[in-house]
Amino acid sequence: METFLLSLSFVLYIIIRYYMIDHEAQSDKDYRRFKEGIELFDQKKYDEAFRYFDHAAASAGSRESAVAYLYRARCHYKFDNPFAALVDLTRAQNIENTLAVCHLERGIINYEIGEFSNAYLDFDRAVWHFHRENAESFCWRAMARWQLQKYAEAESDFKRAIKMGDEYASYQFKSMQKSGQF
Repeated sequence: METFLLSLSFVLYIIIRYYMIDHEAQSDKDYRRFKEGIELFDQKKYDEAFRYFDHAAASAGSRESAVAYLYRARCHYKFDNPFAALVDLTRAQNIENTLAVCHLERGIINYEIGEFSNAYLDFDRAVWHFHRENAESFCWRAMARWQLQKYAEAESDFKRAIKMGDEYASYQFKSMQKSGQF
């Protein structure tokens, strides 16, 4: 009888604990928290958005925000400062490694500066964190694989992105086919 009551109380404790815990990711909360700065960025007011997210990143205290660093990195990128953007994206990944867009954007910057191996790794993580449902990450991973001379894998990724409806992947794949790359 004691075992039954102890088991029952443990099960009740687990059920109550499950419903009392907040199941929302910190990044989802931060997207709402930084709505004003995100709107500034979306309105192409990059100077104001940078100041907003720079202040948000500096005043975070003990709880840093991956979203603040992500948007500050986006501002750095718009200011043609890719290396500062990489630093902020790395910081965002260190805070919250599951934010897929950080992996994608970091990969794009690495690709653009010619770091194809690092770009491939970032795109591979982006594909993983997007749960294989993001055509853009497949397209970029294909382009990185092509630069690394992994043509069969690149072709597979291009076809997957095209199947998902990515027109840019279709354009890239056709232009590479015309040039005899595939």
